[in-house]
Amino acid sequence: MEDTAPTTYGLKEGVKYLAGWDGTTLIDLSTNIPQIPRAIIGVPGKFWIAGDLGMLYEYDGTTFTDRSATVGFGTESIRALAWDGTYLWIGGAGGGFKRYNPATGEVVDLTTPLGFSEIRFLLFNPVNGQVIIVGVKAGLPAVYSYDGATFVDRSAVAGVPSALTLNPNGDMYFGRNRVYIVKPDWTSIEITTKIFHPKRFRSIWNSGIIATGTTRDVARNMIIDGNYLYAVSLDPQRFAIYDISNPSSPVLKSLTSTGYSMIDIWKKGNYVFISCNIGVLVYDVSDVTAPMLVATVNLADYVHDMFLLGNYLYCCMHTADKFQIIDITNPTSPVVRGSLTGTTYFHGCHSCYVEGTIAYVTNYLASTGEYGLTVVDVSNPDAPAVITGVGEAHKNSAIRKIGNYLYVGSHTYPDVGFTIWDVSTPTSPVYKGRFYVVEGIFYYFCSELIGVTIFERGLYFFDISNPVSPIIHAMCSTVERPKNVVRSGDYVYVSTEDDAYNWRIRSFRLEDAEINTLLFTPAEALENDWLTFASMPTARYDAVAGVVGDRIHVITGYTTTFMTDPEVYNPMTDFWTKLNPIPTGRVVRLTRRISHRRVI
Repeated sequence: MEDTAPTTYGLKEGVKYLAGWDGTTLIDLSTNIPQIPRAIIGVPGKFWIAGDLGMLYEYDGTTFTDRSATVGFGTESIRALAWDGTYLWIGGAGGGFKRYNPATGEVVDLTTPLGFSEIRFLLFNPVNGQVIIVGVKAGLPAVYSYDGATFVDRSAVAGVPSALTLNPNGDMYFGRNRVYIVKPDWTSIEITTKIFHPKRFRSIWNSGIIATGTTRDVARNMIIDGNYLYAVSLDPQRFAIYDISNPSSPVLKSLTSTGYSMIDIWKKGNYVFISCNIGVLVYDVSDVTAPMLVATVNLADYVHDMFLLGNYLYCCMHTADKFQIIDITNPTSPVVRGSLTGTTYFHGCHSCYVEGTIAYVTNYLASTGEYGLTVVDVSNPDAPAVITGVGEAHKNSAIRKIGNYLYVGSHTYPDVGFTIWDVSTPTSPVYKGRFYVVEGIFYYFCSELIGVTIFERGLYFFDISNPVSPIIHAMCSTVERPKNVVRSGDYVYVSTEDDAYNWRIRSFRLEDAEINTLLFTPAEALENDWLTFASMPTARYDAVAGVVGDRIHVITGYTTTFMTDPEVYNPMTDFWTKLNPIPTGRVVRLTRRISHRRVI
């Protein structure tokens, strides 16, 4: 829609419709044009409307004048218009590109030198005096500039936009699934994560109610192998297998009542291993329509999460504060091997990740003098040994290792979000920071750091190209509380439960998000406005704040005691991160920055 004093005019895509608005009344002008309109542009006192079958009309507020024959597009649909103060630039769906002078009637055909097969939209930049042409050339999306003499291919500068706008300084905003500011000299700056998530989750499928329990913790873990998804529940005690060869319409192959409260599931060959309230169940799933129980490992207590590597199943027994190894060389006859117990290193033993001879174990009940993350040597499965413990009193849940970094989900307040640990030296994790997502508890991760947070009922996808500074690239609501997440290709499956204890599985497609519209708003329009952003994780007063780089640091302060936990706000992601505590809590009135460090 374009403004032309005193009336605003607009059209509907794909419909023969044109309307004007005088601030009070909507006036239907559709009868004045013969074809479906596709583009509109205006200047004070005049505007042009273009569309199918080469239609171009000029309107001065009183009279519509047909200019279609003058510009000569024939049956080609006109899709784009731009105005530079003298010339009207016209682009067609078949690649036609012409310059029209309304004052003299002169038309210059530039179709051949440009060589596009389709033009999607045009923009004139008054600062550099160039027309920007976006469309298709040689079968590929392309963006070119034209200064009246030379066409220049700009496609590599910031990608080919699906939306493009301009500010008074001549800065062009390119948007598709990333957003760039392109300067008049064609240098570019990416600003994607400041305003836009370049990925999105599209809801694809909802299983409906699979089973209903009587208390929370209905939905539990899943695993995908080939075209099948295997999922377990705790309270309804159901084990489900879905054929997901068609991700848009999975088919339930079997729903088995096991008689046990189940939590985690892993698969090896034709066998699945399910943790439950007495130990581990082993099912033969060679026939997915009729799973068969072939072994039970009775450990006389709950097994929570597990990790399967080679011929060993590593089990976290949260109610027994125990880390247990099981030999599954023969799946139908598992052998219990070594274990470690005790609250110092395994209080609320929750989840683990094993690589080589090292196991990283998280604990959700760690308190003072106890560790939330324990490193274990499992080179001898009969005699595992604690190497070290870190994260004293951190209450942790899920764990995922990607590259040289561990991502450890929180379990219980005051721990929220997830922590990041550098394990370049596997036996000596180094704390790198905490990432907050609102105040959600991150419970489970899957590959490429896709996570769910229970209380915020959210699904998140992170860019970890900088491993210690994740950036959210996609997020959406899971509707119900999510309890586990798995991924297969572009599809993400989430196990959820609602407040009535109903268990469902939902699927989402992870895809590029695409911007269809960009609009520049002058900064003055935001004056005197307050905007709300993410709250600090820890309320405090008498704190001091300062800026280092592009982050806001809040240090010290007071609640019921002097604060020792600095917190940092990242405006690009709208999230807070907690740093290592300062040695002594205090109230500070003044800070000074020295180089890249801040001192009190």
